[in-house]
Amino acid sequence: MRAQLQRATDELTELVEDDPSDVWARHALGRSLERQSRLREALPHLRLAAAMSGDPEHELAVLRVERMSGVLDDKPARGDDTAG
Repeated sequence: MRAQLQRATDELTELVEDDPSDVWARHALGRSLERQSRLREALPHLRLAAAMSGDPEHELAVLRVERMSGVLDDKPARGDDTAG
């Protein structure tokens, strides 16, 4: 399974390099990286796909990976005025 995911990641990376506006390839690359637990690498691709498509499923993928990677823990909560 791991070899198949790596092969998919390699091919999807090439597709994204060839056509950075390919939303499907970018989202699939992010999901492939996510499945390999390469969450911080997955986030930029998932975020771009969500922004480019406006697809709620893509936005959910971003939130899921942010939670799993702890990115949301790094952000101050809304209304948190401890910054000054």
